[in-house]
Amino acid sequence: MYYEKHGYEVLQGKGDFEGELLGGCIDVFPMFIGTKIWPSINDWENKILFLETSEDEIPPDYIEYYLRNLIAQGIIDKINGIIVGKPQNEKYYEEYKEVYKKVIGGEANRPELPILYNVNIGHTAPMCIFPLGQKIKVDLNKKELTFLEKPMSE
Repeated sequence: MYYEKHGYEVLQGKGDFEGELLGGCIDVFPMFIGTKIWPSINDWENKILFLETSEDEIPPDYIEYYLRNLIAQGIIDKINGIIVGKPQNEKYYEEYKEVYKKVIGGEANRPELPILYNVNIGHTAPMCIFPLGQKIKVDLNKKELTFLEKPMSE
């Protein structure tokens, strides 16, 4: 059995936000940035960026570098919010939280941008998969995610 220690955490922002999901494992972003499969700046408009880390358990300074790259590309200015997956084995749990608040709220000057942290997506246990392009609503008060579309067709 797995026992949840923390639950979802709101790092910043308030209320509800919604948009289509776009994102993935932040560890592999450097492999795709600048290639034909990396979304254009306009593709990020009104999206919810979801990020998670892999079994490599990357150090917090890598998260900082990758977030700064997203700021430099203008992506952080386009999105409606961020959902962050539970860190693999909860390594760097507190450190990652501080990086997100420092870089997004401080350096990007987006303290109002909603960030929901510790969601069971990607490389974690228990695991949930987010379908790219699906529209969801996030209620920060209830710490609840609602899919607004069917993720699969019949």
